[in-house]
Amino acid sequence: MNSEDELLKFIDERESTLQTSVIQTRRILIVDDDEDVHQATTFALQDLEILHHPLEFLHAYSAAQAEAILLNENDIAVILLDVVMESEDAGLRLVERIRRDFGQSNPRIILRTGQPGYARNSRRSVTTTSTTTKPRAS
Repeated sequence: MNSEDELLKFIDERESTLQTSVIQTRRILIVDDDEDVHQATTFALQDLEILHHPLEFLHAYSAAQAEAILLNENDIAVILLDVVMESEDAGLRLVERIRRDFGQSNPRIILRTGQPGYARNSRRSVTTTSTTTKPRAS
């Protein structure tokens, strides 16, 4: 063997396929009508891993877009959901659809809003993991 051959290492094709199939992402659905929120969230979480799994972000800019994604995707781990979008309770109504109509109980739903009065004073009963308040832009 000459010195050039020693520099090259060939990976067995079967080994390479096995390694790539083991890496699974944790899918996060960001539902918000504000593009800046999508960008800031992705930027803040882009290097984060959950249990050694990288994150993959899906984006919806309305409740209707989120519904379309959720009807086609069943492996979403977390939904970061704005309460106030096309209406003041669009996010809360989407929670009901996800849990009741779509029968999806696995995704953790985190409600977010820049208008906390709407979320806290709502008469709707929803089952969520937590709520957060988005910082307001100056």
